[in-house]
Amino acid sequence: MIINSTIFTLILVFIGLYYLFLYLISFQYKRPLNSGQDDYFYFILIPAKNEEKVIKRTIENFLKLENQNFRIIILNDKSIDRTREIVFSYLNKDNRLVLLDRISFNDKSGKGTVLNFGLSQILFSLRHNFLESLNLDENFYEKYNYNNIIIGVFDADAIPHQNIFNRISDYFKNFDIDAVQTMIRIYNRDNNLLSKMQDIEFLGFSQIIQKGRSILGSVGMGGNGQFTKLSSLLKLGDSPWGYTLTEDLELGLKFISYGMKLGYADDIITEQEGVENLLSLIRQRSRWLQGHLSNWIYIPKIIFSKSKFFTKLDSIFYLTFVSTIFIVFLSIFLSIFGFFKVIYVKNYILNYFYSINTIVGFLVLILFSFIFIPIFLTGINGFYKINLLKKYILILIFAFYTYIWLPSFLLAIIKLIFNIKKWVKTERYAIEEIHNLNIIKSYENDRRAYPRIYLNFITKIDNKPIMVLDYSNGGLGILTKPDSFTDNNINISIHELNIYRKGQIVYKYTINNNLVRLGIKFI
Repeated sequence: MIINSTIFTLILVFIGLYYLFLYLISFQYKRPLNSGQDDYFYFILIPAKNEEKVIKRTIENFLKLENQNFRIIILNDKSIDRTREIVFSYLNKDNRLVLLDRISFNDKSGKGTVLNFGLSQILFSLRHNFLESLNLDENFYEKYNYNNIIIGVFDADAIPHQNIFNRISDYFKNFDIDAVQTMIRIYNRDNNLLSKMQDIEFLGFSQIIQKGRSILGSVGMGGNGQFTKLSSLLKLGDSPWGYTLTEDLELGLKFISYGMKLGYADDIITEQEGVENLLSLIRQRSRWLQGHLSNWIYIPKIIFSKSKFFTKLDSIFYLTFVSTIFIVFLSIFLSIFGFFKVIYVKNYILNYFYSINTIVGFLVLILFSFIFIPIFLTGINGFYKINLLKKYILILIFAFYTYIWLPSFLLAIIKLIFNIKKWVKTERYAIEEIHNLNIIKSYENDRRAYPRIYLNFITKIDNKPIMVLDYSNGGLGILTKPDSFTDNNINISIHELNIYRKGQIVYKYTINNNLVRLGIKFI
């Protein structure tokens, strides 16, 4: 049996040359000037599901930032560990931190769902002028509107750049863009070789290539260090994040399909935890690949969008280049079968060089394999203070590391075939000594006839905005405005809690001129 593999070589050569093209145009990348002004307000959404190992440090790093124009909104996604208690213990220390609980059990799971919930809570507060629920001043609307409100997305293990908000503001102020993605690094890169390879991966493809793609207007949005104008986000609807396994990539593709512009900030570093276990890394990458393949549905929308030609072209290339893994996978099998004479493999390109001389053919293969070296050398050059030989050794090891995409790709294909779409959270590693934390037991049941469940989420009763603080079989504890309920007897309809009952106000405490706490007993 004769198989012609020339087309595979042509595709790989094209991809290699294209990435070399992105590398070359990355030198045209420009940063905005430092304005020294901050005319934007930031809502930072941090989904948190069983994040007790990392959430304390993340909160403290954000609250160390001197900027006051932001709210860190922790979206507790039904955690069963001590995530909520840790967050709760910080609520009274700094009003820039807000805890919201997602308690609906009848919708899709995944990060996109949690982010849409967080955005819906922000929009509810802004649209109903219930600013107190997010610890916002009553003069908030005098300073900010949807054009200068920025929605940021971070993972629960993120370490933000110390000047992140002022610098991101420079990008929005100086460039005509709808969203900005920051540079990503791995903070535990020195723990083991696997985490270091992930850092090099981000410094190469995700740093250098992102700069090239920013020239073309097709930056890939990430799940960490992602910033979007609220006005731009709402062009996609009130639930802009999708339900694929890579909601960040999907969001960027939606922006491009709507003709919006994306930017990249290479001077703002968001650090995240790298995976230190090989099997966990393969599971993570298989999820990325499965989500990547699922997002091919956006190719027609991108083709017919109002984005620039090269923006559309690069976006389609980026989506389809994942097929390279399949080509490499197939080429390995063809080589094995060819070696054992099961099949005969033709390749007119390689055969041409080998027909001149075996050494020439070998040198051509080596030369092509070096095509990515400039990308990674440039990527690590400014961040790894080691000699050139050690850098080359790291890149050589990285070349072997890239083969983790092969089992990841196979696992992703299996999941696609069997329609397995479960969102599996990446494993976390212990960062903090949890037992040493001074934690308020917010879930601890007190001695009442009806033990309470503590929550923080924003909704409404009788079309009046409220924040549910706790509920039980006996009643509710809520925050609301002083004039919301003039009658002690009210009809309670809260679909999130499946509560449709009559209630009576039995407790009232005035917090300030704009906020009261009410205790409601079911009757």
